[in-house]
Amino acid sequence: MKKVKRISNKYIGLIPTYLKSLSYDEYQAKYSARRLSFEIYNRQMLYREIKEFKKFCRHPETYNRALFPGITLSILFSKYEQNLPDGRLELTTIEQIEIEKNHYDNKLQELSKNSTKPIPTEDSQFINQISWDNRPYIRPIFNTDQRLQKRYDLSYNEFRKLLVSKSNNYSFSTNLNFSDNAIIEEFKQHLKFLRQITRRKSIFNKPKEFIKKIKQYKIIQLMDLILWAKLNDYTLEKNMLDQLLYRNGSFENDRLTDTILPLSKSLLDSKSTDSEYLIYLADQEFQQKVGKVIT
Repeated sequence: MKKVKRISNKYIGLIPTYLKSLSYDEYQAKYSARRLSFEIYNRQMLYREIKEFKKFCRHPETYNRALFPGITLSILFSKYEQNLPDGRLELTTIEQIEIEKNHYDNKLQELSKNSTKPIPTEDSQFINQISWDNRPYIRPIFNTDQRLQKRYDLSYNEFRKLLVSKSNNYSFSTNLNFSDNAIIEEFKQHLKFLRQITRRKSIFNKPKEFIKKIKQYKIIQLMDLILWAKLNDYTLEKNMLDQLLYRNGSFENDRLTDTILPLSKSLLDSKSTDSEYLIYLADQEFQQKVGKVIT
């Protein structure tokens, strides 16, 4: 049978059952912004891995990734090589591709499983697990003394990646002998001056409903479907997504193609403005929940 490349309503049965789970709605409606940011960040990392994998699949003979697959895959391949028939020491390229594809499929299933089960009290696992947190760190103002920044902001830690852009960031020196009002008024005037000479408008000015839209549009489930389609070389058609995700009625005026799909794809990119804004909101929420430490 010829492999179906486009998934329409006719072929909706090809989509794995776990990607159709109603539990996406049941549990993610209660997600905090911090939990959302971690879930989406994990999918960003998987999307990056799958893209590299698909490049390797297209040109395995020239893509040097075959020699340096990474620690996780090297260990995985070694386990399979131990069980090869006598006389064979290495896996073939086709075998490696199949093993790696199954590896990413299992990772996607695990992400989906974790997203469709009860949430720990107060998102505790996502508050306490900061040692491995390497999401981008983004702030309107950042103290050049990282020790002071860490004491001021609980969401900052040395494992987080700083977003540094020379074209967007400007340093200020503040004389604390002046009153707070005088400093703030001076900053407002200088900010107005910088906007004029750089002609740079603010882009992190989305409404407060940003988090609500991520849940309402079922972005997490849509991202999982996109990851699965990317891994299996499928194209997801609009009519199928309408039927699968929005059973109570489709969004009007082509919102799926004009707004929802672009947002989901933007959030798959860890460097996109939507992704950065989500992480900023998540850190702000965390700060308010845990409390600031300023001494």
